[in-house]
Amino acid sequence: MLAFLANWIIASAGDKYLYADKLIDINYQEKNFFLPWKYLEKFMNGDGAKKYLEEMASLLNKLYHNRKSNHIVQLIAIPTTYAERALQFGLLSFGGDDYDSKEFTEWERFVHNYAVNTVNNKESFFAFINRIKKDFAYHSTDILSHLDSLYNKRVNELNNQLSEEYFKAYVLVTNTDLSRLIRKAEEHPMLNGRLRPLLINGEQFDETNFATIWKNFLKWFGDDGNALLFKEGDEESLSKRSTFARAFIKQVVKENQLLNNDWPVLDFAAGTLKNKLQHERFNSIFRTCLLTEDLKEIKLLPCSENDGIEFIQARKQLLQP
Repeated sequence: MLAFLANWIIASAGDKYLYADKLIDINYQEKNFFLPWKYLEKFMNGDGAKKYLEEMASLLNKLYHNRKSNHIVQLIAIPTTYAERALQFGLLSFGGDDYDSKEFTEWERFVHNYAVNTVNNKESFFAFINRIKKDFAYHSTDILSHLDSLYNKRVNELNNQLSEEYFKAYVLVTNTDLSRLIRKAEEHPMLNGRLRPLLINGEQFDETNFATIWKNFLKWFGDDGNALLFKEGDEESLSKRSTFARAFIKQVVKENQLLNNDWPVLDFAAGTLKNKLQHERFNSIFRTCLLTEDLKEIKLLPCSENDGIEFIQARKQLLQP
């Protein structure tokens, strides 16, 4: 309970609170954890105390009302990462009363996609908290319609994941056929709510060929993301892996797509593939590969005159038969 109360204080008080870092650093899973009262006292004696206590009373009543819901365990669990803290705060910001409702399910989908794909440190955590409180919590019981309206208003959104959420909401509202595929793709372990490699066409979102892209995504990567793993003694798996790797490298035209320490160029295991899918610089490559039915026939993109000799030679060597 102390962890729950303290985590809500962190979100309520914000990153400027004197003891915010101290509260974040406490490991509540340790048997003998210590929470000094002074970490809470300054906030509880301040102007935000009344609002905090009212929010906490409302939350506890709502949690008790939904005590039989399958969501309760997640909502009161002790978060261990910034993303988990963000997700928990976002879910608890739901304005409705029923955690088993369709409205909560839609809110949960949005909060999950936003949190896990943007929050990884203190700065991004508090940025998430501020946006949820300022822009989204009020619309939590009708979030899909709200996101769709933001897309239709062509809001200038600087956060890439939120821009994606606006566009997907538009598709979910207007295209029944693609709605099911979008939701299924979001649940894939390699994508985890981030579909930009499948939806970005140049600089714009484009759902036109999504059904084909998703079909080929499953063909190459499988339901679990492990379809390109090399299987000992299986020549077919080696051929499939080699075909995709060569096609991918043919589309590499920038040095930071190849000569980068965070990306083993020929490693196409699920973990590293997921890592590639998280980087904006690979969006166009994945889209081209997943739109091409026969990857052996994919065109080799030329290097630019500004590319370094090391990059040009490395790509040439990797494409040797």
